[in-house]
Amino acid sequence: TMGILQLTHLHPPFNNVKARQAMFYLINNADYLNTIAADKKLQTLCFSFFGCGVEMETDAGSEIYKGPKDIKKAEALFKEAGYNGEPITILHATDHQYINPANLVMIQQLRKAGFLKLDVQAMDWGTVVSRRTKKEPPAQGGWNIFITGTSVLTSSSPITHTSVGMACDKAWFGWPCDAKFEELRKAWAFAPDIEARKKIAVELSKRAYDQVPYISFAQWRNPVAYRSDKISGVLSVPSVPPMWN
Repeated sequence: TMGILQLTHLHPPFNNVKARQAMFYLINNADYLNTIAADKKLQTLCFSFFGCGVEMETDAGSEIYKGPKDIKKAEALFKEAGYNGEPITILHATDHQYINPANLVMIQQLRKAGFLKLDVQAMDWGTVVSRRTKKEPPAQGGWNIFITGTSVLTSSSPITHTSVGMACDKAWFGWPCDAKFEELRKAWAFAPDIEARKKIAVELSKRAYDQVPYISFAQWRNPVAYRSDKISGVLSVPSVPPMWN
Protein backbone atom coordinates (compact mmCIF):
# COMPACT_ATOMS: atom_id res chain seq x y z
CA THR A 1 0.00 0.00 0.00
CA MET A 2 1.08 3.61 -0.66
CA GLY A 3 -0.20 6.50 1.43
CA ILE A 4 -1.45 9.62 -0.33
CA LEU A 5 -1.64 13.09 1.17
CA GLN A 6 -3.88 14.89 -1.31
CA LEU A 7 -3.88 18.68 -1.69
CA THR A 8 -6.47 20.65 -3.62
CA HIS A 9 -4.88 22.72 -6.38
CA LEU A 10 -7.96 24.91 -6.81
CA HIS A 11 -7.78 27.13 -3.72
CA PRO A 12 -5.20 28.87 -1.53
CA PRO A 13 -2.71 28.09 -0.27
CA PHE A 14 -2.05 24.96 -2.34
CA ASN A 15 -3.11 26.48 -5.64
CA ASN A 16 0.39 27.99 -5.45
CA VAL A 17 3.16 25.49 -6.12
CA LYS A 18 5.39 27.11 -3.46
CA ALA A 19 2.97 26.04 -0.72
CA ARG A 20 2.85 22.50 -2.10
CA GLN A 21 6.64 22.33 -2.21
CA ALA A 22 6.79 23.66 1.36
CA MET A 23 5.05 20.52 2.59
CA PHE A 24 8.13 18.45 1.74
CA TYR A 25 9.98 20.32 4.50
CA LEU A 26 7.31 19.38 7.07
CA ILE A 27 6.30 15.80 6.20
CA ASN A 28 8.47 12.99 7.58
CA ASN A 29 7.89 9.57 6.00
CA ALA A 30 9.32 7.53 8.87
CA ASP A 31 6.78 8.88 11.36
CA TYR A 32 3.91 7.49 9.28
CA LEU A 33 5.57 4.11 8.81
CA ASN A 34 6.26 3.70 12.52
CA THR A 35 2.60 4.49 13.26
CA ILE A 36 0.84 2.55 10.50
CA ALA A 37 3.16 -0.46 10.22
CA ALA A 38 5.24 -0.67 13.38
CA ASP A 39 6.82 -3.96 12.26
CA LYS A 40 10.00 -2.84 10.48
CA LYS A 41 9.79 -5.84 8.13
CA LEU A 42 6.59 -4.39 6.65
CA GLN A 43 8.03 -0.92 6.02
CA THR A 44 9.60 0.54 2.89
CA LEU A 45 11.03 4.05 3.06
CA CYS A 46 10.07 4.97 -0.49
CA PHE A 47 10.35 8.24 -2.40
CA SER A 48 9.10 6.98 -5.75
CA PHE A 49 5.73 8.20 -7.02
CA PHE A 50 5.43 4.84 -8.81
CA GLY A 51 6.26 2.72 -5.77
CA CYS A 52 9.41 0.86 -4.79
CA GLY A 53 10.32 -2.63 -5.92
CA VAL A 54 8.76 -2.12 -9.36
CA GLU A 55 10.18 -1.51 -12.86
CA MET A 56 9.36 2.21 -12.90
CA GLU A 57 10.84 2.91 -9.46
CA THR A 58 12.69 6.24 -9.43
CA ASP A 59 13.24 8.94 -6.84
CA ALA A 60 14.43 11.53 -9.35
CA GLY A 61 13.79 15.03 -8.03
CA SER A 62 13.16 13.89 -4.45
CA GLU A 63 16.10 15.70 -2.85
CA ILE A 64 13.77 18.31 -1.32
CA TYR A 65 11.73 15.54 0.33
CA LYS A 66 14.60 13.28 1.42
CA GLY A 67 16.52 16.18 2.92
CA PRO A 68 16.27 17.46 6.50
CA LYS A 69 12.99 18.94 7.69
CA ASP A 70 13.13 22.74 7.86
CA ILE A 71 10.24 24.69 9.39
CA LYS A 72 11.75 28.08 8.56
CA LYS A 73 12.19 27.12 4.90
CA ALA A 74 8.60 25.87 4.79
CA GLU A 75 7.33 29.07 6.36
CA ALA A 76 9.24 31.17 3.83
CA LEU A 77 7.75 29.21 0.93
CA PHE A 78 4.22 29.56 2.35
CA LYS A 79 4.77 33.33 2.57
CA GLU A 80 5.96 33.39 -1.05
CA ALA A 81 2.72 31.60 -1.90
CA GLY A 82 0.75 34.42 -0.27
CA TYR A 83 -0.31 32.50 2.83
CA ASN A 84 -1.40 34.83 5.65
CA GLY A 85 -2.66 32.43 8.29
CA GLU A 86 -5.94 31.44 6.64
CA PRO A 87 -7.47 28.19 7.95
CA ILE A 88 -6.34 25.01 6.17
CA THR A 89 -9.27 22.59 6.12
CA ILE A 90 -8.34 18.95 6.72
CA LEU A 91 -10.89 16.17 6.16
CA HIS A 92 -10.02 13.69 8.92
CA ALA A 93 -11.56 10.24 8.48
CA THR A 94 -11.64 8.75 11.98
CA ASP A 95 -12.97 5.28 11.14
CA HIS A 96 -10.29 3.90 8.83
CA GLN A 97 -7.52 1.43 9.66
CA TYR A 98 -4.58 3.53 8.48
CA ILE A 99 -6.10 6.84 7.34
CA ASN A 100 -7.05 7.82 10.90
CA PRO A 101 -3.55 7.32 12.41
CA ALA A 102 -1.95 8.87 9.32
CA ASN A 103 -4.11 11.96 9.80
CA LEU A 104 -3.04 12.19 13.43
CA VAL A 105 0.62 12.08 12.40
CA MET A 106 0.12 14.70 9.69
CA ILE A 107 -1.82 17.04 11.99
CA GLN A 108 0.93 16.79 14.59
CA GLN A 109 3.65 17.47 12.00
CA LEU A 110 1.80 20.53 10.68
CA ARG A 111 0.98 21.85 14.16
CA LYS A 112 4.64 21.49 15.09
CA ALA A 113 5.41 23.99 12.34
CA GLY A 114 3.52 26.59 14.36
CA PHE A 115 2.69 29.05 11.58
CA LEU A 116 -0.20 27.10 10.01
CA LYS A 117 -3.80 27.53 11.14
CA LEU A 118 -5.54 24.14 10.88
CA ASP A 119 -9.26 23.52 10.61
CA VAL A 120 -9.46 19.79 11.34
CA GLN A 121 -12.91 18.35 10.59
CA ALA A 122 -13.52 14.84 11.93
CA MET A 123 -15.89 12.63 9.95
CA ASP A 124 -16.33 9.07 8.71
CA TRP A 125 -14.66 7.89 5.52
CA GLY A 126 -17.94 7.88 3.61
CA THR A 127 -18.35 11.59 4.29
CA VAL A 128 -14.78 12.24 3.11
CA VAL A 129 -15.52 10.40 -0.14
CA SER A 130 -18.54 12.65 -0.68
CA ARG A 131 -16.86 15.88 0.45
CA ARG A 132 -13.68 15.44 -1.61
CA THR A 133 -15.69 15.81 -4.83
CA LYS A 134 -16.53 19.43 -3.99
CA LYS A 135 -14.63 22.12 -5.87
CA GLU A 136 -15.99 24.98 -3.77
CA PRO A 137 -13.64 26.90 -1.44
CA PRO A 138 -13.15 25.32 2.01
CA ALA A 139 -15.35 27.96 3.65
CA GLN A 140 -18.18 26.87 1.33
CA GLY A 141 -17.92 23.14 1.99
CA GLY A 142 -14.72 22.38 0.11
CA TRP A 143 -11.36 21.28 1.51
CA ASN A 144 -7.57 21.70 1.42
CA ILE A 145 -6.19 18.29 2.46
CA PHE A 146 -7.37 14.72 2.84
CA ILE A 147 -5.49 11.45 3.24
CA THR A 148 -6.10 8.24 1.32
CA GLY A 149 -4.05 5.43 -0.19
CA THR A 150 -3.60 3.20 -3.19
CA SER A 151 -1.85 -0.01 -4.13
CA VAL A 152 1.68 -0.20 -5.49
CA LEU A 153 0.27 -2.45 -8.21
CA THR A 154 -1.91 0.42 -9.45
CA SER A 155 0.76 3.08 -8.94
CA SER A 156 3.51 1.20 -10.78
CA SER A 157 2.22 2.49 -14.12
CA PRO A 158 1.95 6.26 -14.76
CA ILE A 159 -1.22 5.50 -16.75
CA THR A 160 -3.13 3.54 -14.11
CA HIS A 161 -1.85 5.73 -11.28
CA THR A 162 -4.77 8.15 -11.26
CA SER A 163 -3.55 10.27 -8.32
CA VAL A 164 -0.40 11.35 -10.13
CA GLY A 165 -2.23 12.57 -13.24
CA MET A 166 -2.35 16.33 -13.83
CA ALA A 167 -5.10 16.67 -16.41
CA CYS A 168 -6.81 19.66 -14.79
CA ASP A 169 -10.61 19.20 -14.70
CA LYS A 170 -10.16 15.59 -15.81
CA ALA A 171 -7.68 14.84 -13.03
CA TRP A 172 -8.37 13.02 -9.78
CA PHE A 173 -9.66 14.86 -6.67
CA GLY A 174 -7.38 17.83 -6.07
CA TRP A 175 -7.43 18.55 -9.81
CA PRO A 176 -3.71 19.13 -10.43
CA CYS A 177 -3.01 20.73 -13.77
CA ASP A 178 0.22 20.50 -15.79
CA ALA A 179 0.32 20.05 -19.56
CA LYS A 180 4.02 19.08 -19.62
CA PHE A 181 3.43 16.21 -17.21
CA GLU A 182 0.50 14.93 -19.27
CA GLU A 183 2.62 15.05 -22.42
CA LEU A 184 5.23 12.90 -20.68
CA ARG A 185 2.53 10.46 -19.55
CA LYS A 186 1.35 10.10 -23.13
CA ALA A 187 4.94 9.60 -24.32
CA TRP A 188 5.37 6.87 -21.69
CA ALA A 189 2.24 5.08 -22.92
CA PHE A 190 3.53 5.00 -26.51
CA ALA A 191 7.20 4.29 -25.73
CA PRO A 192 8.51 1.29 -27.70
CA ASP A 193 10.09 -0.67 -24.82
CA ILE A 194 10.74 -0.85 -21.08
CA GLU A 195 14.07 1.00 -21.24
CA ALA A 196 12.46 3.94 -23.01
CA ARG A 197 9.68 3.97 -20.42
CA LYS A 198 12.19 3.96 -17.56
CA LYS A 199 13.86 7.06 -18.99
CA ILE A 200 10.51 8.83 -19.29
CA ALA A 201 9.60 7.74 -15.75
CA VAL A 202 12.64 9.66 -14.50
CA GLU A 203 11.39 12.82 -16.21
CA LEU A 204 7.87 12.21 -14.87
CA SER A 205 9.28 11.91 -11.36
CA LYS A 206 11.25 15.15 -11.66
CA ARG A 207 8.19 16.98 -12.92
CA ALA A 208 5.97 15.50 -10.21
CA TYR A 209 8.37 16.60 -7.48
CA ASP A 210 8.44 20.05 -9.04
CA GLN A 211 4.66 20.44 -9.39
CA VAL A 212 3.54 18.22 -6.45
CA PRO A 213 0.24 16.63 -7.59
CA TYR A 214 0.14 15.00 -4.14
CA ILE A 215 2.58 13.76 -1.48
CA SER A 216 3.32 10.07 -1.03
CA PHE A 217 3.91 9.64 2.70
CA ALA A 218 4.65 5.91 3.11
CA GLN A 219 4.83 2.45 1.56
CA TRP A 220 4.10 -0.65 3.60
CA ARG A 221 2.87 -4.23 3.32
CA ASN A 222 -0.28 -5.50 4.96
CA PRO A 223 0.09 -8.98 6.45
CA VAL A 224 -2.40 -11.65 5.38
CA ALA A 225 -3.24 -14.66 7.55
CA TYR A 226 -5.03 -17.87 6.65
CA ARG A 227 -5.38 -21.35 8.18
CA SER A 228 -2.98 -23.68 6.44
CA ASP A 229 -4.76 -26.72 7.87
CA LYS A 230 -8.06 -25.65 6.28
CA ILE A 231 -7.10 -23.67 3.17
CA SER A 232 -4.65 -24.68 0.45
CA GLY A 233 -3.59 -23.30 -2.91
CA VAL A 234 -3.66 -19.63 -1.82
CA LEU A 235 -2.21 -17.47 -4.60
CA SER A 236 0.38 -14.85 -3.73
CA VAL A 237 -0.40 -11.74 -5.75
CA PRO A 238 0.29 -8.00 -5.24
CA SER A 239 -2.04 -5.80 -3.22
CA VAL A 240 -5.20 -7.88 -2.85
CA PRO A 241 -5.29 -11.57 -1.81
CA PRO A 242 -7.70 -13.44 -4.11
CA MET A 243 -10.41 -15.51 -2.46
CA TRP A 244 -10.35 -18.04 -5.31
CA ASN A 245 -7.91 -19.51 -7.83
